[in-house]
Parts: sequence; structure tokens; C-alpha cells
Amino acid sequence: SDKDQKMTFFNKATDCFNKNDYLCAKTALEKTIEIDPDFAPAYVTLGEVYLKLGDIQNTFRAYLKAAELSPETLEVQMRLAALYMLNREKTKAFEILQNVLRRSPDNLNATYLMAEFFAIENDYDQSAELFKTIINKDASQVRAYLNLAAILIRKCQFDEAEKFLSAAHTHNPSSLHPLIALFN
Repeated sequence: SDKDQKMTFFNKATDCFNKNDYLCAKTALEKTIEIDPDFAPAYVTLGEVYLKLGDIQNTFRAYLKAAELSPETLEVQMRLAALYMLNREKTKAFEILQNVLRRSPDNLNATYLMAEFFAIENDYDQSAELFKTIINKDASQVRAYLNLAAILIRKCQFDEAEKFLSAAHTHNPSSLHPLIALFN
């Protein structure tokens, strides 16, 4: 059946992707999409393949198609927001992130992207608040501590930055990043 064939190609694409054989994955995904042009997971994976191949334009196309076919999938929305941020299309990124956070207020990945968005916009107070929110929800988020400390250092709040770097090490003793930052 077409459904079985579609899944055979999609599973092959996933296997190829996991083996870092991106051209094999791309070919299998193209066959998957040929069988079922409305199969959103194929476009998501195709976007990942294009990203690994360094083809940002086709990454955008694949993620946009996945978002069109499956607008409720927040992960695709966040990937698009990240690409828009990289492409300096900040308004689009911000709108997508607002929508994701409206639908899923506890989504730490979306909160993290929004914190990065505010940092890019030089709104360090808003960015710092969001990084603190992430840390309060999940103390194991080393990157949130490091980014918060960087903001505090930028604002010449060295003691506060040191406090968060120490807390990062306390909550994540196996990570060397907070220690390295503290010694610098």
C-alpha cells in the first residue's frame, strides 16, 4: 500500500539521517513526499537534512511547508523562529515565539529563544528575567546560567554574575563551563 511504502521510505530516511548520510536521507524523503505530499514529518526531517547540508534556503522551505501542513506543531514553529532570528527577520521570529508561548507558556525552549531574542535586541532586563524564569523552572539549564551571567557582566553586576555561575556549578557539578567562566 502507499502508506506502507511511505513509511518504508520515511524510516529509511530516518536511518540514513541517524548515520549522517544526509544525501541518502534526502533521497528517501523526496520519495516519501512523492507518495504523500501532505506528510508533515517528512518536511520536518527534510528541513533537518538541508540544515545539516548547509542549505538554509531549502531548510526554510521545508519548515514552512511543515508548518503549513501542521500548524499546531510547536517544535516546527520554534525551528522557524530560530531561522528567522539567524536571518535577522526579528519581527517574524518574535511573532512566532509569542504565539508558541501563548499556546505553551511553560515551554522552556521557546522561553530560551525569546530570551535570546531580547538579548539580540539589547533588552537585557527582559532577557535576564526570562533566563531567571528558565533557571527557576529547571536548575539544570547550564546555558541559561551562562547567558544570564554574561548579561549581568555586561551590566557590570559582577557579584550577581558570580552568584549565578556558582549556582550553575552547584546544580551541574559535571559541567566545566560555569567553572571556566568563574575563573575568567
